[in-house]
Amino acid sequence: MKLWHLIRSILHSTVPGPVPDGSLTERWLQMRHGLNATQKKGIDSSIMLISWMIWRERNNRMFGGATPLQPMQLLQ
Repeated sequence: MKLWHLIRSILHSTVPGPVPDGSLTERWLQMRHGLNATQKKGIDSSIMLISWMIWRERNNRMFGGATPLQPMQLLQ
């Protein structure tokens, strides 16, 4: 959750952030609600990119023995 809030602040997003309960899909749909097509594409791209970055970081830790990164390090 910290990473999502950090990214929202960096992007100066006014879109409501994810809520603690619910699946990623529910959160994704909630964040898209009320946006125009261009904004939805931006949210979709951001969520997919962030999810991929988290997945890649997890794999680096699990299979590559990498040291865990802090959220700000992931964004660099």
